[in-house]
Amino acid sequence: MRKSRFSEEQIISILRQAEAGIQVSELLRKHGISQQTFYRWRKKYGGLEAGELLRLSTACLTRLQLPKYTRANERWSLDFMADSLHDGRRFRVLTVIDQYTRECVALHAAPSIPAAQVTKILDAAIRERETPESLTVDHGTEFTSRHFDAWAWSQGLTLDFIRPGRPVENAYIESFNGKLRDECLNQCWFIDLEDARRALKAWRHEYNESRPHASLQGRAPAQYAAQLLTWAGH
Repeated sequence: MRKSRFSEEQIISILRQAEAGIQVSELLRKHGISQQTFYRWRKKYGGLEAGELLRLSTACLTRLQLPKYTRANERWSLDFMADSLHDGRRFRVLTVIDQYTRECVALHAAPSIPAAQVTKILDAAIRERETPESLTVDHGTEFTSRHFDAWAWSQGLTLDFIRPGRPVENAYIESFNGKLRDECLNQCWFIDLEDARRALKAWRHEYNESRPHASLQGRAPAQYAAQLLTWAGH
């Protein structure tokens, strides 16, 4: 029998994302697995107690040594989420964060977000900030497309692809997405897409401007970024 390319920790991490509310179809696309594989995993590992799941996932995160960064706009993380309106219509959300300041650089909702739209969103973010040195992304079709690759080359930035089935290698955005789902997407009943966009905009503002982070010495991301600029000026 062929050995799975996913470790038990990775499989359990994927199952826990489904339990947290991420659509199975989104997980299948993101990790490049079939529906049959997913439900085989659920049958095999779904009976584990919550404590066992937590210990395995925590061990996986502990072993991961995340790179150290030194400044804002050195590296951004990108990912997609999915949710639905009150009538069942689906929409996607592009999330972008700065790995050093933890700022939410962009948060965009639309029925679909192809590669060309992703680059337009990033162009707008770059105009407000500066061009990052690299982007951490998964192997979704938007990020592996020729358009996205050509755009990255024209910007002079590097695409840093995580390994398939290793979402913990993009742990900053995974943590951010978890907060966004728990505090906004799962808490709101969206009438239409504009309603969802308003809710996301308000949540992003609160997250950037008011949410203290232990990793930022108790400061909110925007406050920490502003202090970095003050330090750089002295």
